[in-house]
Amino acid sequence: MFPLLFLTHTDVGILFADAKNGDGIPLAIKCEWLRVKGDRPYKIPQISSNVYQLSAEDVGCQIQVQARPIETEEETGASGIAYGQFGPIELDPGAK
Repeated sequence: MFPLLFLTHTDVGILFADAKNGDGIPLAIKCEWLRVKGDRPYKIPQISSNVYQLSAEDVGCQIQVQARPIETEEETGASGIAYGQFGPIELDPGAK
């Protein structure tokens, strides 16, 4: 069973990816974050946690996350990759 992915954000530009198995139990996950400019995804290097801090490079882009359980399917009841997307990222009008 694929994990269920929940992507949330804060007012200060932090994205959180949380996953649960089919029974609603939280899963430890390893994430791959991507910045999508136009139709081209670019891997955001050196980030594999479930938290991503938006940067100025992200303005005008979409952010995608691919999450997979760290533990085995036998341990968690979940396997495969879950996908999430946020954006496009816009500059806060008050920040100009």
